[in-house]
Amino acid sequence: FWEITPSIDATIEPIVTTKERSILALEYRQHVDEGRYELSGSVTRADRETGDPTAPVIDDTVRGHLFGTGRFDIDDHWRWGFDGRWASDRTYLDRYDFFGEPPDTLESNLFAEGFYGRSYAAGNLFAYQDLRLTDPVEEPYVLPLLDYNYIGEADSLGGRWSLDANVRSTVREDGPNTRRLSLKGGYLLPMIADFGLVTTVSASVQADGYHLDRVETDGTTENNVFERRVIPRLAIHWRYPFVRGGNGVRQVIEPVAAVIATPNAGNPGNIPEEDSVVIELDDTNLLSDDRIPGSDRADLGQRAVYGVKAGLYGERGGRLTAFLGQSYRRPDDTPLTATSDIEKGRSDLVGRVDLVPNRYF
Repeated sequence: FWEITPSIDATIEPIVTTKERSILALEYRQHVDEGRYELSGSVTRADRETGDPTAPVIDDTVRGHLFGTGRFDIDDHWRWGFDGRWASDRTYLDRYDFFGEPPDTLESNLFAEGFYGRSYAAGNLFAYQDLRLTDPVEEPYVLPLLDYNYIGEADSLGGRWSLDANVRSTVREDGPNTRRLSLKGGYLLPMIADFGLVTTVSASVQADGYHLDRVETDGTTENNVFERRVIPRLAIHWRYPFVRGGNGVRQVIEPVAAVIATPNAGNPGNIPEEDSVVIELDDTNLLSDDRIPGSDRADLGQRAVYGVKAGLYGERGGRLTAFLGQSYRRPDDTPLTATSDIEKGRSDLVGRVDLVPNRYF
């Protein structure tokens, strides 16, 4: 370990092996006036198998990796940063396990983001390196991904207007290229009845436009394809908390329910699923208006959600909380591809139990 200056240090870590050449690993960290950055990497010369796995060719070649991360303030409202991850080949990180369990894909990201009151804006560039050995899918370059989110001040009724805007472009050498413009405007109004029922009513309209190249349509590849959709959504959420205190413990039981309604149609088959591929129903998204991540697929149709929350809260920070819920969706709704649980009529029961003995554990 070398403390170069009070704001710069480095770690030099040679790794000696008995059957291969040594590995040189380095870490470099620096704080600057606007932020900080860290770089780490390694390099060695070692054999690597290439070509057909049944008759591989052994190459003696230079192998290594380079990781980096940085965060820098531009002014009181804006900052930028980067996260870079690169390996010389698909098996290097897995062969030398001092890196830990490597992921299937290395993600690199360059971004800038700004915060103004209740507004947020961000611009991102993404690149991916696929490390899977069997049937790897060509990952896209995301050039760029732009987001803007706005939530207004409460009006005289207590409701708030919102606006979300998104622009995304994906580029591949071989595969579909997509460009998307998405706009979503909405209004949310919370209401509390005198007898304790909490009702939240929200309405929104989402409009998406796509321009697609090299997209598969009825078994043929087409270019310059345009797709569009408009999705109105109405949702009503209810909570009815019951609270009782005594002997240093506060008890809470809160039934919850929701009704969410959208038209059944609105997921054109031509739109590639870039950001809505992995969908898992759990306690964090059961009550969400749209349970599918991303914007390429929308959670459509009509469904009801019901569940109950319960908790014991101690005066010194300890607590025991639980949630159990389920949703019911009309079974004749349009099937959602790449999903399993959310296209059923009745979903699985999902829940959560949290035990916090005290505020330190």
